[in-house]
Amino acid sequence: MRQQMEKGRKHPRKFEPNDLVLIQISEVDDAGIDCQYIPCKVLKFTENDTYILGCQYGRLNEYYSAIELVPIIGTFREYSELVNILNNCVSACKAAIQQSSGSITATKCLCK
Repeated sequence: MRQQMEKGRKHPRKFEPNDLVLIQISEVDDAGIDCQYIPCKVLKFTENDTYILGCQYGRLNEYYSAIELVPIIGTFREYSELVNILNNCVSACKAAIQQSSGSITATKCLCK
């Protein structure tokens, strides 16, 4: 299905390591959180045409295709929390919950 969707694009999306992207949290996983997107950094491109991503809470434990990623037209100055990614693995749902509770951790939601 992913290949069929990419065929419809005139210029398929390609991302390089250190590119900044957003991933959308599915409605099933959102658990009542207010942030619908997580800012991430592309860590690696795999041979299966998927990407390994990292967020401010660690490396995401799922792989993402280019179709699922939204490019960010920002810099590391605006997303300084993505400069150094922690080595631990975290799910996208858990990262969204942590990001959503920004008032506790003194970070603000970056999805708006």
